[in-house]
Amino acid sequence: MPALSRRSANDAGPTAPASTGTSTGPAELGSNAERAGELASEEGGVQPTWFDEVMGLVSSTTDNVFAEEGAEQEAPKAVVVEATEEESSKGAYDTVADTATYAPKGKLKKSHDAHTKRLADGIELSLGMREQDLETFVTHYNKHKARYDSVSAQTNVPSKLIAALHWRESTGSFKKYLHQGDPIGKKSKNVPKGILFYDWETAAVDALTNQGKKGNQKNIGLTAETTDTAAIATYAEAYNGLGYMNKGRPSPYVYAGTGEYESGKYVRDGKFDKNHVDQQLGVLPMVGALGGLDTPMTAATAESEWAKVLSGTKLLRKGSSGLAVEALQEKLVAAGFETGVDGDFGSGTAKTVKEWQVSQNLTPDGVIGKNSAAKLG
Repeated sequence: MPALSRRSANDAGPTAPASTGTSTGPAELGSNAERAGELASEEGGVQPTWFDEVMGLVSSTTDNVFAEEGAEQEAPKAVVVEATEEESSKGAYDTVADTATYAPKGKLKKSHDAHTKRLADGIELSLGMREQDLETFVTHYNKHKARYDSVSAQTNVPSKLIAALHWRESTGSFKKYLHQGDPIGKKSKNVPKGILFYDWETAAVDALTNQGKKGNQKNIGLTAETTDTAAIATYAEAYNGLGYMNKGRPSPYVYAGTGEYESGKYVRDGKFDKNHVDQQLGVLPMVGALGGLDTPMTAATAESEWAKVLSGTKLLRKGSSGLAVEALQEKLVAAGFETGVDGDFGSGTAKTVKEWQVSQNLTPDGVIGKNSAAKLG
């Protein structure tokens, strides 16, 4: 069970599908704000107090709890399991205990190794403007848990992970395919193209078992009971596509909303924009919020986030959000440059940053790196 704490220092029946290939780029979802509004109506307008509660209290919104900082955690016994090609084809991991540490083969080994390294020090939440979205996701999961459990029972994929993938692909809409967010009841236009189903559950089972997904699942050793964070991260990245791994960058599909992700996104299939900031929640913060990870999660502070800017490991630009942006805005105000303090690096903040840069004889590019941050203090 993961611990979450503050650091004080510095994303009618079916017709058989005509599946074609595996997606290597993200599905574009449209407005999360619009979907959040729909969900507020669906949920009767009741939003949980999840985020406040998990900062130091036991959560009452899920059937999994976060232990308070300092609580003793029982470490699982690690058993390394080699996934051979023959075992994978036979489904050798369908009943493997969740205490195993898996060693995937082939293309997924590189992904799994990268996630293991990134997760060595735990997960630092850096939600920014995604905080409300996470609360809405938790409420959504609690209401529709039975539907996700039903698909989990048929696929042996964790229910919480299915819900997180669903949120990434369609912000939890049961009127859209889990595969890529296209409308159910119509032939899909995005990869995989040409699939046709009429109910969400049957389509979801297909999404999790076809186009190589079942093979990936067996290779990773993922079961419905898995809480191994690297295994869940590897599965989620492979589900979306390994383009980010091939560039040596953390996937926003997995990490958006954590300190591991700064910028960079495939804005459409095959088109990568290194400056684009993914505003959706990543899979790990969502699964972690439901108590589905075995890795500790901590909440970032303004000081810890600003320290990253000072060290040069974090850049702030238009589209950035979170505690580091809030710290920047407060420092601009203290320096006599008026701007809103809301943690959102929008057009107004960009304009103010350029004005401040001109006053400091810096290139007015609207980007705050370690040199600009050092002048702000």
